[in-house]
Amino acid sequence: VQVFSETGEFLHLWTTPDSSNGTPTAVGVGRDGRLLVPDTHYHRILEYSPDGELLAQWGAYGDGPNHFIYPTGIAQHADGRYFICEYGENAERVRVFGDNRSQLAEWGSHGFEPGQFNRAMAVALDRDILHVADTTNHRIQSFTLDGELIRVTGAVGNAPGSLRFPFDIAVDHRGTVAAVEYGNNRVSWFSHEGEFIGAFGGPGRGLGQFNEPRGIAVAPDGRVYVADTYNHRIQSFLPE
Repeated sequence: VQVFSETGEFLHLWTTPDSSNGTPTAVGVGRDGRLLVPDTHYHRILEYSPDGELLAQWGAYGDGPNHFIYPTGIAQHADGRYFICEYGENAERVRVFGDNRSQLAEWGSHGFEPGQFNRAMAVALDRDILHVADTTNHRIQSFTLDGELIRVTGAVGNAPGSLRFPFDIAVDHRGTVAAVEYGNNRVSWFSHEGEFIGAFGGPGRGLGQFNEPRGIAVAPDGRVYVADTYNHRIQSFLPE
């Protein structure tokens, strides 16, 4: 995990306990400022202080309660609940944990129908809506916090409003959903109601271009940060 200032200066870094099996796929921020890391290939969640102190570690490999199979995305609600997506070995689902890290609920299964997932890679909260990046189904699914499906947004393609491998999603203060597509090398925006707003980016190595981007975050001031993965950089954008 590397930490940079708002203007991009390197501050410090730390490493996860082990990486020989593979590396984490995401990082989230908890309600108290903790960094939440789904340690995907170790089937657990790591919680750090902003300075890199490991504060909590929970979960283990398995299909039962309080266990994980390849957790990929995490978000914490203001009420303390953790929402985590995972994949693998019939574990395509969303899991919900209380602030005491005990499992409360789960939903989903592997498949292609609404409410099912195919390599869900990220979750994002918009007040009382949970958005899930259903990556290999090329769509975003939106649910109530109890798991009731609200809508499905997107379909495979490169036309405006279509998606190709949306790897990560983020929500701004208006409820607008930003999806970073590593298959289309762009960011697509959707309204709170799921309507397509616009997109930016394209393949390449220049400023504003991407090479298989796999992460996105929106700051409180609306600035968008994109992990431009195979260009080995972070790009930031001011909203128009």
